[in-house]
Amino acid sequence: MRLEQLEFFLAIVRFGSFSMGAENLHVSQPALSKAIKLLEGELGVRLFSRVAGGAALTPEGRELLPLIQDVMGSVATLHKKAGLLSARQCGPQQEGRIIVYSGPTIMDTFLYAGLKKFTTLYPKTDICLELTGKEELLSMNLSTCEGVIIYVNTNNEMDGMIAASGMNCDILFSDKRSVVVGKRSPLATNKIVNIEDVLDYQQIFPYNKFGQTEHYMKTVGRTKPIDVLMYTNNVSTIKDELSRNKNAVHIANNILAKKNFSGDNEYIVIPIKNVKSKFFARYNKNCRNAEQISRLVSVIKDMMRQ
Repeated sequence: MRLEQLEFFLAIVRFGSFSMGAENLHVSQPALSKAIKLLEGELGVRLFSRVAGGAALTPEGRELLPLIQDVMGSVATLHKKAGLLSARQCGPQQEGRIIVYSGPTIMDTFLYAGLKKFTTLYPKTDICLELTGKEELLSMNLSTCEGVIIYVNTNNEMDGMIAASGMNCDILFSDKRSVVVGKRSPLATNKIVNIEDVLDYQQIFPYNKFGQTEHYMKTVGRTKPIDVLMYTNNVSTIKDELSRNKNAVHIANNILAKKNFSGDNEYIVIPIKNVKSKFFARYNKNCRNAEQISRLVSVIKDMMRQ
């Protein structure tokens, strides 16, 4: 068993299909399929089943998912620690490394494009990306870390944490939240909706372990359970479910909602009343690579203003 196989497995889970997983890993689909087949042979279980528009975990795959995430998390921790040790050994002529901590939704919304632009402008600065959850992000001790946290603060629910952190916080940009529904949805004729009403429908959340359900329950002070229909990052799967199920809804940042669903008459993007998001970059301004982090923040700000 190789770490590459586990990385391929998580990519398929994240992107919802073999083709998208291969594309984002910059490998051929046959190579990815072969690696997964070998992994299934070694484990003795089938990990994925084919579904409309992509691939879904089998029950056995779902049971093994947290174990594989733990293994890759330990590997990421090892790389992070080694990176910090390496940075200490860097001579003054080197530009060092930035560890970027963020979540997968932010990655899909704008961060990937921002990092790509930054590495084009500053090729001598290494970027190490680590995806994690919001609570983990805000509990990190950046006083001992050479990294930057990029996260979203919806309805100002994290202002206290930001103020208490004592870290340098830059607002990258602000965005509204929207809900995407199928044209047969009872919400489809609304020009604007309340978050409380949206949460009464069946939710399609991005696939991750980062607490969307808990987040929205805290945002509106909700005690009634939220009906989570599925977790997926596959846009085709989300579209299929919204078309099929009139009670399904998908909450997203307005940027991502318009990117994936605007221009298609099958889906309606509706603004959510009084729910806004601010995207922040938080880092220790006294860390040794603060100058490089400041450059990254400026690149993302400039990109989002365009």
